[in-house]
Amino acid sequence: MKRFFLAGLVTITASCGGSTGVTDTHADAGDAASASCSATAVDGILVASGGANNALDPLGYPSYAIDGCTLVYVAGSTTPGAGGALVLRDLASGTETVLDPASATPRRPSISDDMIAWEASDGVVARKAGVTFRLTGFAYPAGEPRATTDAVVFTAFLQPHGDSDVYLWIPGDKRIPQAIATGPGEQRFADVSPTLVAVSDFSEDPTGTFDDTRLSLSDIVIYDRATLAKTVRHLGGKQAFPMLSRDGRVGYLDWDTVHPEPKLSQWALSVGDALSPPAGDANAKGTGTVLTNTPYVRPSVRGAFLEWVDESGGTSALFRRPIDLSAPATTALSGVALLGPVAGASVTVVGTQTREGIALRGVAR
Repeated sequence: MKRFFLAGLVTITASCGGSTGVTDTHADAGDAASASCSATAVDGILVASGGANNALDPLGYPSYAIDGCTLVYVAGSTTPGAGGALVLRDLASGTETVLDPASATPRRPSISDDMIAWEASDGVVARKAGVTFRLTGFAYPAGEPRATTDAVVFTAFLQPHGDSDVYLWIPGDKRIPQAIATGPGEQRFADVSPTLVAVSDFSEDPTGTFDDTRLSLSDIVIYDRATLAKTVRHLGGKQAFPMLSRDGRVGYLDWDTVHPEPKLSQWALSVGDALSPPAGDANAKGTGTVLTNTPYVRPSVRGAFLEWVDESGGTSALFRRPIDLSAPATTALSGVALLGPVAGASVTVVGTQTREGIALRGVAR
């Protein structure tokens, strides 16, 4: 039986305004989403690499997120050792608020309306309507958060490597975060929508864990948030990193039993109805696999569209396609080396490698 040693000690610490003492004067993200801003408002913003020692995040989590006219990013800098704070920028007005200082090691932000979540050195941090909550007290610092309008889903590690569960936290709920996906091995890399939670379940693998450089097996598992009913979408090989749309579709990275190493350099991009058997899923690209040169280029879902970067044609290009596959994929941007796309309601943000570091670029949707 899986054990969670500190479940009774999980603490939720709330504070208003920026966590560094900066007065919070910006409009909430939900308000900013209705403001007017151009895709070019993000152009040139320097962001941190996302990983340790100035390396790219090994699991492909970008250091930036966007919804409406609200951009959240881990600041980069041309000065060695500088940057690293988590910053909220209102793209309509240009005003900025520091949400977490560099000393907290913020990373992997996610935003939906006025819900923001990110990792920090002491675990997952969430911010809703200007109030910041630190979800601490787990056996090891929790991570891998994803936000939707009314909730945050994240991974709680019971061991440094070998056992983890997925939890759901809802603001205003006086309970500790709720365990959604438990069991042997690792359950992680989750996503959440207003109605569903999608989880990567590695319990079928002989080691029970994810590893980017060796054979591993996993399935996508869907949970109904209202009933906690569980739908196991079992396929051969490995499926992981699910992405939920609000209309009940799911996209995910898909590998055969024999796959390239490291896995995140090449994968099939599959989509289907989240609660239907996966035999009916389809390849979003049409045929073949997506090829990337770094692990920092996972796809993104927002609204009715799925977006991904593919270099298999000989050049880096951003593709966009309805997640119901009702129309062919189109090329949204090409001709420049692109890093992790993050789709917002009206703007998709991508990273580009420049002489100064990783700079953002906006692409209208």
